[in-house]
Amino acid sequence: MKNLQNSGFKDEDLPVCTNSSGKICKTDSDSPLDFFADWNSSDIDHFYDKQWTFLAPVFHENKFVYEFDGQHRLPYLPAEQAGNASGHFGVVRKLTLHYAHYQHGEQTKGSVDVPADASFHVALKRLLQNDQQTDVKKFYEKEKHTLEMMKKLDNKHLIKAIATYTKGNDRYFLFPWANGGNLEQLLQSKRGTLDKDLVGWVLDQIVGLSEAIKALHDKNIRHGDIKPSNVLCSKPETGNVGQSTLIIADVGLAKQHMDYTRNRNNTTTTRHGSITYEPPEVSPKRQLKSLSRKYDIWSLGCVFLELIIWAVYDVHGTRSLHGHLGQNSNSRFWREARFRGAEKIHSAVRRWMKKLKGDLKRSSAFRDIIELIEDKFLIISDKWRADSMTVVNSLEAIRKRAKEPSNADYLFNHELERLATGSRLSASSASAKRDAADPSTQVS
Repeated sequence: MKNLQNSGFKDEDLPVCTNSSGKICKTDSDSPLDFFADWNSSDIDHFYDKQWTFLAPVFHENKFVYEFDGQHRLPYLPAEQAGNASGHFGVVRKLTLHYAHYQHGEQTKGSVDVPADASFHVALKRLLQNDQQTDVKKFYEKEKHTLEMMKKLDNKHLIKAIATYTKGNDRYFLFPWANGGNLEQLLQSKRGTLDKDLVGWVLDQIVGLSEAIKALHDKNIRHGDIKPSNVLCSKPETGNVGQSTLIIADVGLAKQHMDYTRNRNNTTTTRHGSITYEPPEVSPKRQLKSLSRKYDIWSLGCVFLELIIWAVYDVHGTRSLHGHLGQNSNSRFWREARFRGAEKIHSAVRRWMKKLKGDLKRSSAFRDIIELIEDKFLIISDKWRADSMTVVNSLEAIRKRAKEPSNADYLFNHELERLATGSRLSASSASAKRDAADPSTQVS
């Protein structure tokens, strides 16, 4: 080691490689390094293998794209509780990243609770390899571009990736770990007390998520797969739901895969689970080769309706909604008519919006959002469906009115107080049972 130091060899000269003659040389040169000339092959192999232990990279907030050798050691440790998951595009692992290997300033918007002076959990997503390597590379490049743009947008409701990198032939995306799970998990859990704080939180999240989608649309980016499981929930370790922030994730790859598959097969093919929140324009009968950004508006309307049902009627409401939609992979918020070939809003969705307006007769933030969902979001024809600017302006007006001190009843009134004491699902459940027994209600 002293001989290396005396020869002027420094950490910055690592990694070294071996040339065709088995001699050590710099990565960017095939000329052997003189100070390794007297080493035997065993020592050379040992040095080459062990050097990677000292080359664990440091991720920087102002750098996003990295390239690593296939033998590079990454600065991860297993998380205390594993959180691995796999999907159509990749495998996600929950790992621990030591703070010394992430240099960043103060926590910024869009981060998911990244501490400044401690190891923290991260989500590492590795793209799955398949027979279409060109496609994987194309997806990676597009997703990399999208995530880098999202990072620059610095919106607290959009996921902010730490880095993206290649390691050998593998491609990875690195994100902060969302310690509150996702919205799907939240909607399947008990909500706690229905009060003005919960209503205010739901209102803020609906406005924030809509603004985040508008920010993407302004950059000509369509999400293409908005659903509760793709909305992360970030909250303080000891905080409650009202202190959490909903964050949109999984932006680019889902859309790109759907577009690619549609162009190849002239059909609409998506992975299981996304179909529920898809808009009517994906119907094969329309044979559309491209989809507009209003695709996302429909999906947002579905998610927002579900979120309000959860807030008003608790977890029993969301379970009942999905029971009415159908317990199969083809359940959607719309249906194709059996004979005319035209799509219509699912009868269960219409029934739930009618129930909400029946229970919330007085003017209120929730009632106005339901009417907005009905009139602007869940519109069968994307031609007449609102764009992101329109829905953001309408939602911001609702929130502005709700925040005015003189409009306390607009945010939380006696109707919601009454609903807080019980879910009042009996009428809806009875209606669902009648529909199940009546074949005429199966197509609407």
